[in-house]
Amino acid sequence: MADPHDPIRSFRPLRTARLVLLAVITLGIYCGHYAARQTRALRDFLADEQAGMLTAAARLVTMTGYVTLACLALLLLAPLKGPVQLLCVVTWLSWSAFWLLSHAFWSLRFCQLLNDVRDCPPASSEWFDGSRAFLLPSLYLNHKLNLIAARGRQ
Repeated sequence: MADPHDPIRSFRPLRTARLVLLAVITLGIYCGHYAARQTRALRDFLADEQAGMLTAAARLVTMTGYVTLACLALLLLAPLKGPVQLLCVVTWLSWSAFWLLSHAFWSLRFCQLLNDVRDCPPASSEWFDGSRAFLLPSLYLNHKLNLIAARGRQ
């Protein structure tokens, strides 16, 4: 039987295929909104400083996603040539890398905090693995949350 105080119960289920589709359609912007939503669900189980840092990390993912998209739009829509075009490409690539790193950082921290809150040992099948979260941040977390929630409903 599932623990009524388990934070897993506070997450709204989302099919992983839908998450992938929304992320592709929005060019990654939805991942930032997903991070913010999952952070809000976990926030009630965290100390204030932990919640504040995780919230800031989720906002950073969202903000860098929008800036990356704006840089890409400028690059694709503006008739740029020469050094200005090169500068736009470098700016877009830099913001894209920053978005990936901020997303990975949020994901790693989210896994650490969720494992701590749930008092989950590393050998458990419900342990959130930081290396997988780093490689596929929102996808891994969503898939794992769905698996654990499904086990709790059985």
